[in-house]
Amino acid sequence: MSVLDIKNLTFSYPNKKIFNKLNLSINKGSHITILGPIGSGKTTLVNLINEKHKSIKISGNYYIIYSNPLNQIVGKTVKEQLLFHMELNNYSSRKISNRIKKIVNYFDIESILDVDPFRLSVGIQQLIVIASYLVLDSDIFIFDNSFNLLDEINRKKVFDYLKKLKKITIICFSSNPEDVLMGEEMAIMNQKIVFKSILKTAFDNDKIYLSNNLNLPFMADLSLKLQYYEIIDKIILDKNDLVNEIWK
Repeated sequence: MSVLDIKNLTFSYPNKKIFNKLNLSINKGSHITILGPIGSGKTTLVNLINEKHKSIKISGNYYIIYSNPLNQIVGKTVKEQLLFHMELNNYSSRKISNRIKKIVNYFDIESILDVDPFRLSVGIQQLIVIASYLVLDSDIFIFDNSFNLLDEINRKKVFDYLKKLKKITIICFSSNPEDVLMGEEMAIMNQKIVFKSILKTAFDNDKIYLSNNLNLPFMADLSLKLQYYEIIDKIILDKNDLVNEIWK
């Protein structure tokens, strides 16, 4: 069942056409990254989804996490930030307590619960913002370049957490090819959807990335080079799996 349907979306700013008959359908429970170069309209599309543009139909409740944490922090402490959306939605005290404990333990942020978020690094600010949404009940989470400020450790933690949310639809808009590895599907957007694939076959044609001013994820690019020299015979996206394949 589709939770997001976009049909023939055409949209322009006064001096620039952004979308030309864009079509996209995303099924319930999908984890997909929409990859596009800077200026390809990712944030514009997120805003049009939120504005419920006539060419867009979204089913279920959703939350959008944007790229700039400073525009999304409302709590005077990290704990207040984590509590904010749950209290706004009238969650029970028991549910709030359980959700806070789970997310705090997972991201190992107990030591900063009483700290003013604006005294933290932007990377930790972004982590706190993401965590404050992940405690919520939602059918869909939409991320708009939300991982760019995270360091590699917290990026992996967020990705691993999202991968466990099997019944929730995860839509990630990004210009960073590494974010493709978060999901099970990916698409390339440049005025329209020019390519869509499951992750397993997403990197068989590297030319589609280059022609849209995009790089391949590092592990995909490395795998293709190793395939060229007949060191391996398939694309391997996990570093440990690649090492084991080379040395087996």
